[in-house]
Amino acid sequence: MTKLGLIGGTGPESTLIYYQQLTSRYAQTLHQDAFPPIMIESLDVFQVLAFAQAQDYAGLTNYLVKGFENLAQGGATFAALTGITPHVVFDQVQERLSIPLVSMVDTTVDYLNQRGRKRVLLLGTYPTMHENFVSQKLENAGIEVIKPTEDQQQLIHQRISDELEFGVVKASTQYEFAQLCQAWQDQVGYDAVILGCTELPLLFEKITLPVGKVDVMQVHIDNLLKRLVQETEEN
Repeated sequence: MTKLGLIGGTGPESTLIYYQQLTSRYAQTLHQDAFPPIMIESLDVFQVLAFAQAQDYAGLTNYLVKGFENLAQGGATFAALTGITPHVVFDQVQERLSIPLVSMVDTTVDYLNQRGRKRVLLLGTYPTMHENFVSQKLENAGIEVIKPTEDQQQLIHQRISDELEFGVVKASTQYEFAQLCQAWQDQVGYDAVILGCTELPLLFEKITLPVGKVDVMQVHIDNLLKRLVQETEEN
C-alpha cells in the first residue's frame, strides 16, 4: 500500500500545513470521505539549523537518515522533507535510503520552467540563500538567481528563526521584507520571488509584491498530493 512519510518539525508550523492540506485536499480530490496514508517523524528544526550553519553536513545527513529510516520501517513507500534547509544534503540522504524522496527544490524548478520564469529573487534561511543547493539547480535549468546581500541574508535568517519558527508574524517584519523585495526589483528587476523557506508564506500573506511569489511549500504539497491520489487510484 502507498504511504507517504514526512520529516516534520522543520519547522512545526509548516508540518501542520502539510498535514492539514494533504488530508483535506485528498478527500476533496477523490470526492469521498478518505484520509491519505501518512506518517510523520518529527525532528528538531533548531538542530537542523545548527548542523547547517556549522556546515556539519555529515552530522545533518546522519540525523535525517535516521528519521527517514524510521519512516521506512513504519511502512512509508516514499517520503519528503517539510523544510527546505535540510535539502542541502538531499542527495547524500537519498543515496542511503531504500525509498524514494520527493525534492522540494526539484518540484520548484519544474514549476518555474512550466511558467517561463527566468529571473528570481531567492529568500530563505541563511544556508538556503548562502549555499548553492537551491541556486545551482535553478541556474542549471536556465533560471537566473538574485540573492540578497550578506547583511540582508543574516537579517532574513534571524527573522525566520526568532519569529516565524514560533508562528510569530510582526507588521514591522512584513514591512522590512516588502521594502527589501521592492528595492531589489528597482535595482535589477526579477519576475518572481521564491519563498524558499516553508515559514515565509506566514509572513507574506499580507505583503504586496511587485511581482508574483512562488511558495515552494505549496508547490511541493501539490506534487505530493498528486502522487498520493494517482497511486491510490492505481491500486
